[in-house]
Amino acid sequence: NMNPNSRGRGLGKKFLLESVEYYLDNNAYDLVAKIKSQNHASLNIFNSAGFERISSNEEEIVLKRPFKKIIFKEVDEDDSGVLFELLEKRDYSISHHVLPSKHEHFEFVKSNPYRYWSIVFEDDRPVGSFYIQNDNSIGMNLLKPQKPLVHRILRQIKCNFEPVQEVKSKIPAYFFINVAYANEAIKKVLGELDVVPIQTSYKV
Repeated sequence: NMNPNSRGRGLGKKFLLESVEYYLDNNAYDLVAKIKSQNHASLNIFNSAGFERISSNEEEIVLKRPFKKIIFKEVDEDDSGVLFELLEKRDYSISHHVLPSKHEHFEFVKSNPYRYWSIVFEDDRPVGSFYIQNDNSIGMNLLKPQKPLVHRILRQIKCNFEPVQEVKSKIPAYFFINVAYANEAIKKVLGELDVVPIQTSYKV
């Protein structure tokens, strides 16, 4: 319950997301919410946190967020096949417009040019990957960029990594995310998570 004087600032979404993620870090259960049918603000907040309607009546709506086991596995050479399958399914790309060959991709994975690189598993199924580079940039490649999953990845980064030291005009003092210009889905999710846009890059 939010103090009426604190409403309209997006705090409810933040509190709910953080509470849910903290709970799911320590418990493997589905979560259920019961909300009054006329409470549209609460419904919107719970929908944005991944809850889905399972039943309703005139007085209340029952929502459920099914537990999904999220695992982050650091990439090694044995992951080349999984990463190539994810690459084939990807809709957007920044680094290339032509899919590399399997051999080219395997060599790239073997070289591992990133500070950290992880495959993201949801219920033991690979759903994407993310990496951190030495310039503090983050690349996030998800088959379906849903808000709870993106939020979990950002928490994983914030809780386990610090930005490398700032170098003026070269490396900022903060992490930043590179997003393909046409990828409206991830841009929408990041906006809803209050990730601040800082620039648009153009190829010349």
